[in-house]
Amino acid sequence: MNWVTLLMILVTAWAVVDATRRRVDAPWYFLIVLGFPIGALVYFVWVKLKGPAAGGSVALLQRADTIEQRGDYAQAELLYAHLLTQEPSAAGALHGSARCLAELGRLPEALDRFDRLMQVEPRFRDYQAALEYAETLHRAGRSEDAVDLLRGLVSEAPRPNHRLALAYYLVETGDTDGAQEVLEQVLASPGEPRWTARAEQMLGELEAER
Repeated sequence: MNWVTLLMILVTAWAVVDATRRRVDAPWYFLIVLGFPIGALVYFVWVKLKGPAAGGSVALLQRADTIEQRGDYAQAELLYAHLLTQEPSAAGALHGSARCLAELGRLPEALDRFDRLMQVEPRFRDYQAALEYAETLHRAGRSEDAVDLLRGLVSEAPRPNHRLALAYYLVETGDTDGAQEVLEQVLASPGEPRWTARAEQMLGELEAER
């Protein structure tokens, strides 16, 4: 085996791995594998011409984040969506797109993005994305699903703010006894004063409604 053949085998292997990471359309795999060695070279050229360079993706994500922060959700979502056509599993783009879609009232699409993000990185932004997912589920009339999500979150990371969120959605589903139990768990585990104060406030509100 001469060095040219070896090089083409390596390029083909890289092309298959890269195509899998980018989740390109099926015809590309046929071209890469069955079109050896030309197929891999064609794919390489396509990536360089149309695929996002690493630095370009980072810059575009930062730009989208900036646009989102100033409240132009429609424009930011277009940028996030463009990134996702190139990198479907990019956690930052999935999160940004989900937030923007939720702000725009496009809840089914937002939930799809959040679901994909949870499959890729369920702990994204230190669980902040999971909390936002729960809120979007609630807004979409799926409070029971929000409760299920937060039960899993509390099981994995039993932080006071996670318990408070669970208690809130339990109240929304009518399970006040379950909410009270969760709030008492917050008070039984001394933490930041703000969480303790919030738990006491929520308990007081529950008792006042009975």
